[in-house]
Amino acid sequence: MCFRCCLAKLLLCALLLALAACDDPAGQVHDGVPRQIDTAATYVFVLPDGAEPDTARAEALAGVGFEAVLARRKPGKAFDFAAVDVKEDLRLMLARGVPLGNLAVLGAGAGGRLALAVAAIMKAPEMHVVVLNACAEGRIPDEPVLAEGVPLLRGHVLSLAAPGKSCQAVLDAAPGADSWEVELSGTGDSAWLAETRRWIVGD
Repeated sequence: MCFRCCLAKLLLCALLLALAACDDPAGQVHDGVPRQIDTAATYVFVLPDGAEPDTARAEALAGVGFEAVLARRKPGKAFDFAAVDVKEDLRLMLARGVPLGNLAVLGAGAGGRLALAVAAIMKAPEMHVVVLNACAEGRIPDEPVLAEGVPLLRGHVLSLAAPGKSCQAVLDAAPGADSWEVELSGTGDSAWLAETRRWIVGD
């Protein structure tokens, strides 16, 4: 009788562990376009605010279920050419069967301006774009591809901004984009991560 009780408990524990594994939402961090693609997953390209990739932000996104793709900007590469590099990676994902609605670009600071530039040259209404503290209050960034391309912005564009970092001037100049701006009031990962998840997946 005792043996049967122990066996039943072991089976129950195994079942609970299996269910927990199934409920685990964690995604992965990919260094560039992944070799193996899950066309049902949502891929967020994390654009750098400088020469180094934004690994911490990518890991936070993977922790809530996104497939985070680290984009790298080669030192000395012009801003507009860096935007084209990201565009080509996104086109590769599309060619491999990932729906446009399952692709997003995200960046902070200069990475956010790069994300806006990518959206301007992609002209993709279904793509999600998230930018964090990417602009100076009340003006459009002076990178040429943005200064000229803002009216061409398309997609679902979310700006998360601390005071003085608003991108509202950019959003106002892009009537073809579905856009929204939220003032960041929280600290750490919780504020931007919760808003990003809500914007991309709707919960």
